[in-house]
Amino acid sequence: MVEVVDTAPLRAHVRLLGDILGKIIRDNAGEALFDRVEQIRLRSKEAQDSDTWEALDQLLASLEEGEFLVIARAFSQFLNLANIADQQHTTSVQTEPHFSASSTLQKTLRVLQTKAKDTEIQAAIDKLHIDLVLTAHPTEITRRTLIHKHRALSDCLNALDSAVQSDMTRQQTQRRIAELVSQIWHTEEFRTDRPTPVDEARWGFAVIENSLWDAVPQFLRQVDAVCDAYSLPLPSADWSPIKISSWIGGDRDGNPNVTAGVTREVLLLAQWQACELFSADVAQLHEELSATTATASFKSSAMDAREPYRAVLKPLLVTLRRQRQALEAALNQGAPAPAPLTLDVLLAPLQACFESLIACGLTEMARGALWDTLRRAHCFGPYLIQLDIRQESGRHRSVMSAITQLLEVGDYSQWPEEKKVKWLQHELSSPRPLIPWDSPFDAKDQEVLDTFSTISTTPEAALGAYVISMASSPSDVLAVQLLLKSTGCSERMPVVPLFETLSDLDNASPVIDALLTDPAYRARIDKKLMVMIGYSDSAKDAGMLAAGWAQYRAQEALLETCRAHGVALTLFHGRGGTIGRGGAPAHQALLSQPPGSLAQGLRVTEQGEMIRTKLGMTPLAVNTLGQYASAILQANLVPPPEPTPVWREVMEQLAAQSCDVYRRWVREDPQFVPYFRQATPEQELASLPLGSRPARRKLDGGIESLRAIPWIFAWMQNRLMLPAWLGAGEALQSALESGKLEMIREMLREWPFFRARLSMLEMVFAKSDHTLSAHYDQLLVEPDLASVGQRLRHQLQRDIDTLLTILESDQLLAHDQWVQQSIGLRNIYSAPLNLLQAELLRRVRAETKPEIQQALMVTMAGIAAGMRNTG
Repeated sequence: MVEVVDTAPLRAHVRLLGDILGKIIRDNAGEALFDRVEQIRLRSKEAQDSDTWEALDQLLASLEEGEFLVIARAFSQFLNLANIADQQHTTSVQTEPHFSASSTLQKTLRVLQTKAKDTEIQAAIDKLHIDLVLTAHPTEITRRTLIHKHRALSDCLNALDSAVQSDMTRQQTQRRIAELVSQIWHTEEFRTDRPTPVDEARWGFAVIENSLWDAVPQFLRQVDAVCDAYSLPLPSADWSPIKISSWIGGDRDGNPNVTAGVTREVLLLAQWQACELFSADVAQLHEELSATTATASFKSSAMDAREPYRAVLKPLLVTLRRQRQALEAALNQGAPAPAPLTLDVLLAPLQACFESLIACGLTEMARGALWDTLRRAHCFGPYLIQLDIRQESGRHRSVMSAITQLLEVGDYSQWPEEKKVKWLQHELSSPRPLIPWDSPFDAKDQEVLDTFSTISTTPEAALGAYVISMASSPSDVLAVQLLLKSTGCSERMPVVPLFETLSDLDNASPVIDALLTDPAYRARIDKKLMVMIGYSDSAKDAGMLAAGWAQYRAQEALLETCRAHGVALTLFHGRGGTIGRGGAPAHQALLSQPPGSLAQGLRVTEQGEMIRTKLGMTPLAVNTLGQYASAILQANLVPPPEPTPVWREVMEQLAAQSCDVYRRWVREDPQFVPYFRQATPEQELASLPLGSRPARRKLDGGIESLRAIPWIFAWMQNRLMLPAWLGAGEALQSALESGKLEMIREMLREWPFFRARLSMLEMVFAKSDHTLSAHYDQLLVEPDLASVGQRLRHQLQRDIDTLLTILESDQLLAHDQWVQQSIGLRNIYSAPLNLLQAELLRRVRAETKPEIQQALMVTMAGIAAGMRNTG
């Protein structure tokens, strides 16, 4: 049964924001341009109803060059404002029963208490673990200064929702909204320069400061309340199910801008941010904990001060402030970095205060702000985040090759895998130094070694995992373990292979099995292993459906392999925000994974604009944590069904055929790549000052070297959405033609994995647009390539018809009219941007002009906002 959510308040907020934006455009751009905007909006609405774009196209074609930027900004800003209203609506008092963490957890517990014992539920809550890994995003569109204004706007909309506002207060709130919208209109949408990795890290830390810092304790309080309501014991005081990790400043895969020096700076910056935030918390506690009642032992530790809690907290506050000053000197003046604070320095005085208050019966004081700070200390600690290091496997092979040649034992890169493994195992057990530090290494190899030197001087608790991208063999893992050992790093640092391509996913279990058969390796990892599953590159390699099945099978096989060796496996999910990169609604995505895959908790990347969408405001972050927690509890206590042998057979056939179709297009059709480059803004995307990482791993590469994110971004812009559906519908149609319709419908009803795949497919189809895609072709594609687009759109329509047959429906998203209406509303504003973008691309490819390029960038941002995701 689909829950009905009252959207009247949301529509009222969208109208209010639209009216204010319209007035600002009229006042600043003039009546004539405002009238143009209104004409375009009305023509677009008519086109949505009639599915004919000729009138709107003619109107846009009549625009003068000086009008492009204002028109693009008007529609782009409206879509941003609509998104703000939409996000606020999901966290407002009207929708609290539907979306809040508390309501989500309560619904889950009601189900679980009918299927599991309370002791089992309590054990699952105690074991709950969620590790969110923040990553930079090369298509994150929105500037940090605008994000702050968006957050302030959301706060104002929350205030308008309050039933206790007086008329005067309401007018003041509306004036503040008008002020903020005016500030947004008069602010440049884009950075003038590409951000550095350190800039990106500051952006990530701002998300922690402005959202997660409050969201974590708020979420834990909601868990406390739900446990109390369902007669479950409260979690212990040191219960810490949330961890925040990061790749920002540590991910050097294909990004030459992330150096060992950058990593050191980001680690110091994180410590500074932690000191800043904890200083504010402890200062508040020092101000508020003026109680004189305390245990005798606590009074003794406070030197029998009249106000013992203040006496214990004061030295901690002084320590934090001094550390912050020393870190500022290191960051800004090049002074030596201070010795890092330990977690115990932070925790001990807070824990002592808590225990004394509890022992004296002052429970309300103990479980107030002090408890929130204690929980933050367990979650964030003195390092704020745990920084992962990521590097591509080939860079490690290059270093090993240099070392073996310097040692005159051969060229490691030319050895067969068996010889590599044998040599690595021998060196791992040997006490002799490996690296001839006095010998010259080339710049790239030296940078890899410098990174390991940075790891060796960093506290273990400040680091997360060492992730090896494009891992494909046991030697890839052993090489990193050897480099850690040889450079004096902690050998306890998890070394995590990332299996990304279709073949690597299929080979993941044999690789891990080969490693685990070595007793020395098992001893080094202490029977705990983490493996990362790549979603982006596997989907780009094989298409959405084949990649999804390969990811599922790889997880199953890895779980079985580790079970056989008595090793606890944590699966690390490298999901993106879009469907073509593994994105899906959180609850649905987690429950579609194989049984047992969440037994060790969840570790997942949160990327770019999805950080802002899911975690960017405190209420959103609390709700996201609630979605994750409820899905993990449900998956571990009431696991999803395993696929039957018949389902597996059907899925194997679907995956194989969809992969063949996808690769036939992308790899074998000689016209495909030229068409892609002409029909999408892929080439122009590289010029956007968005992320610090290049769009390509290799500057001279083709599609295979293009990163998955811009690959998705480009197809989303021209509304063909190709990476998320190509091959899937054709495979499904073939299954229907062979008499498997009822079996497909059974899989849809009974198997969460398959249901999630088709649900994502339906959403993609709803966001695609044949007519707009054809318009891009008409303006941008050479005549001899036009048939490529025609064939793709024909296939897209066939695939939509196939899905509707399976769903027994005559329209997409018939079961979710709110989402259907939301997409329709956004199309009124995004369609003109698509038509405008196609014209701007035509012009910028003929002659690059700064004002045309700026308008083009605005259309990209606006379409991304309209689609609710970038890459």
